[in-house]
Amino acid sequence: MSDEVADDADKSGRATKRRAARLIEFDDASYRFSLVLLLLFVTYFFIGISPAGRFGPLVTIIIESVTLLVTLSASGARRIVFVVAVICSITAISAGIAHASAGSTNTLVLTSSMSALLILVAPFVIIASVIRRRTLDVQTVLAALCLYVMLGFFFTYTFTLIQGASTSPFFSQMHHAQPGQFLYFSFATITTVGYGDLTAATGLGRSLATFEAMVGQLYLVTVVALLVSNLGAARFSRARAAQEAAASAEAPLGKGENDG
Repeated sequence: MSDEVADDADKSGRATKRRAARLIEFDDASYRFSLVLLLLFVTYFFIGISPAGRFGPLVTIIIESVTLLVTLSASGARRIVFVVAVICSITAISAGIAHASAGSTNTLVLTSSMSALLILVAPFVIIASVIRRRTLDVQTVLAALCLYVMLGFFFTYTFTLIQGASTSPFFSQMHHAQPGQFLYFSFATITTVGYGDLTAATGLGRSLATFEAMVGQLYLVTVVALLVSNLGAARFSRARAAQEAAASAEAPLGKGENDG
């Protein structure tokens, strides 16, 4: 009888350790997603303030490559996806170094390629990670905030492509805008600040700008607000479950001692 009690206690103890290990894993993942968010902010500020020249695009490519790889690592992406991303990053950085060494500033294709990888691959990997975990915690909120920032980058990239594919200027105030100006316009739009110093000149540009504002606000007041409001309840539920697991692990030991 005592052997069975000890065996049950050992199983309960192992289950408690596994739960604790998962909580530690979640905390580590939260830290990694906070690093992703930090790198996105670094990318934002660098694109916004970087001067035109041959080294600016190279640094942008490096920052975007690091951000992409950290995002894939934090999301637990498949090894094949991570390997392909590493190969693309190394290729883009090597080409950027070659362009910078030659004194060329024609790196639009390189920066556009890395931007496309960052805003088209990373969000889906983050969403897949959140769905796979099925847990509401700090990591989930940080992942949602990363997606919000990536949404602003997505429209930045879209506006840039529209200007490159059209013979008419995108903005009414200037003929040819720089990446930093598109970034400024996109995030001023998604946050509904709307200073008015830059305005879209075409119907397509105006429609996309208002669509970005609507999507950004709906995302904040639904997805992010819902996650934050339920975060406390989820933490309480996990803490209560951990207490119950600990109590159940100690109960057989106490019973065995009384029987003895």
